[in-house]
Amino acid sequence: GKDVAVLVGGWEGFKMPKPGVAGKTGKPGVVGDKSSNRKGVAGTKGIKGTKPEPPEAGRLVVRLYALQGPSRGRLKVRQEQSGPLAPPTFFVELQEPCLGKNVTGTAKVSLEQGELRSPTPEATLFTFLLGKDVAVLVGGWEGFKMPKPGVAGKTGKPGVVGDKSSNRKGVAGTKGIKGTKPEPPEAGRLVVRLYALQGPSRGRLKVRQEQSGPLAPPTFFVELQEPCLGKNVTGTAKVSLEQGELRSPTPEATLFTFLLG
Repeated sequence: GKDVAVLVGGWEGFKMPKPGVAGKTGKPGVVGDKSSNRKGVAGTKGIKGTKPEPPEAGRLVVRLYALQGPSRGRLKVRQEQSGPLAPPTFFVELQEPCLGKNVTGTAKVSLEQGELRSPTPEATLFTFLLGKDVAVLVGGWEGFKMPKPGVAGKTGKPGVVGDKSSNRKGVAGTKGIKGTKPEPPEAGRLVVRLYALQGPSRGRLKVRQEQSGPLAPPTFFVELQEPCLGKNVTGTAKVSLEQGELRSPTPEATLFTFLLG
């Protein structure tokens, strides 16, 4: 019946892409000549270009603060991910923060594996409260592409035919180089993955995505399959960012659809 800790979450490391800036070549100066009383001309300095920077999805980061006990304050949380867009796994050092003796050791909360592991029987409630979410939504940006300038081709040079009568050797020609077409940039799109942490369909759920245009906000259709909230939490939930619409397939799935959107 008391608050024992505060869990604070946030998203860190997200970065928008930055296009590169082409550098400029400097111009050489002209040397003066005293004999003809001609002044020199100073050259101009070149400007260094900058490389393009790709986008970064970032990651979910949590901080845990114990409110009672000898180790009151921020607790140590270690985070692991199997890939850039994979749901994280958190390892929390409890150190008897607030719930009495033997609430110590490392609690594991894995969003990817749908696993809660308590280090001691006394720490079970605390571990459950840490990982009581029924599902986790992971988002990322896929398909972004920086523009590429085309490369001009080069025309080959014809060779010179030799002449035996004058003992003149022929000269081989040079092969031309094929140019490449410029490639336009691509905005990419928001892609989400949904993982159920409880129930018979624990694991990744099916999410279908539609967009009315390349830069339009997406609409997601999620196959619930009774993942975690009991009977009749099934069917296809609709979450439309473009239309601002949430549609639940059954009355029992209304809360879950609301949490998704």
